[in-house]
Amino acid sequence: MWARRGSLTKSPPGRIPGVLRSRPTAAHLIKGNMKIPDKIDILGVEWDIILSKDLEEDLKDIASKLKQVKNEDNEYLGYFSAKMRKIWIDGTMKQEQQEQTLFHEIIEAINSDLALNLSHDNIDRIEHAIYYVLTKNKFLKE
Repeated sequence: MWARRGSLTKSPPGRIPGVLRSRPTAAHLIKGNMKIPDKIDILGVEWDIILSKDLEEDLKDIASKLKQVKNEDNEYLGYFSAKMRKIWIDGTMKQEQQEQTLFHEIIEAINSDLALNLSHDNIDRIEHAIYYVLTKNKFLKE
């Protein structure tokens, strides 16, 4: 349900070049220049996208009952609620981080809706791979 930041670790040999196992630093991001929408259609259902100036405050009532909504640095990057059909993104992050977090939360929502039971690590890997392909091939433009 949450996106997390981690140490930079390259994928094992034979994996897609540039795909990282955890959240990359700004120096390793490929700029996508994607406009973060207010709403998005995920599998035929409209979801609200909220760019928050204070994500922890916005989520305190929603996420307070959950055990794992913060990353290892005790920070929120993004969160989704399948029940509310909302995705929250930390609007104070750099544009590239917002884009990656949005992709991460979309994959989390799909994982939930389709009962795929993907691990959080696998969701991270898929997010990095998709983001890499879309930015490297210049699909993400305003």
